[in-house]
Amino acid sequence: MKTVLWFLYLAAFLLASVPILLLLLLSDAFGGTGFSQQTSQFVVQLWARSLCAVAGVQYAVSGQENLPEGGFLMVSNHQGYFDIPILLSATDRLFGFVAKSSVRFIPVIGSWMRRIHCVSINREDPRGAMATLLDSCVPTLKAGHAVCIFPEGTRSRGETMRPFKKGAFVTAKAAGVPIVPVLIEGSYRIWETSPGGIRRAHVLVQFLPPIDPTQLTDEQYQMLPIQLHKQMSVQLATLRRELAQQLSAEQERDRQRTWRNQHVGDSGRDRS
Repeated sequence: MKTVLWFLYLAAFLLASVPILLLLLLSDAFGGTGFSQQTSQFVVQLWARSLCAVAGVQYAVSGQENLPEGGFLMVSNHQGYFDIPILLSATDRLFGFVAKSSVRFIPVIGSWMRRIHCVSINREDPRGAMATLLDSCVPTLKAGHAVCIFPEGTRSRGETMRPFKKGAFVTAKAAGVPIVPVLIEGSYRIWETSPGGIRRAHVLVQFLPPIDPTQLTDEQYQMLPIQLHKQMSVQLATLRRELAQQLSAEQERDRQRTWRNQHVGDSGRDRS
């Protein structure tokens, strides 16, 4: 039932956003760039946070101070479909995503993607995808916008992180912008491992210190995908333990609350 309600809410939100898109087109025609950017950020982040709220997703965020000013490339692990709304909810800084090209043609969603400077690539054509990153993503980053990429290329569904593809690192160096590693733990429980559809889940998000690829030696740069993968894997294991401890403590509180409610109810019946 929650899954049906979630999709109904998603459809209703997208339909309600159509007049806003038309207003933004009018604003662009009259040079209202600032208004368009602020409105786009408000609507997209409201969309993301409300989708998480309707799904019952609770998230905790750390390391926001590691987000630099100006353009940067966010490199995140990819556990599930909810990673995008979770990341958009996790910070007040708006950013676009590198996504498969087919998503861009979805009505309304594609229009909002263009508004936040998303980059579309054809995953079936690795050489063409790399050319698109250099042609489209690099200028976006140089213009001061932030972009997020999932270097695993697909969802891990909570399993071990897949090897990182090199495209993200080539793009960041070509644009001369920092790389901000991001970790997401727990998002796969919302949908990927839930046979009954969307379910409530706790998620941890952590932004790690930025890396400047232009300051690395050639050898360090060549090893960066492997070294960063190792670093993020270690930290992800730490987050997984932290989340498991939090969930265990919450389950214990729920058990104690249930016991107290039953005990009070039994005592009341005994007195009567």
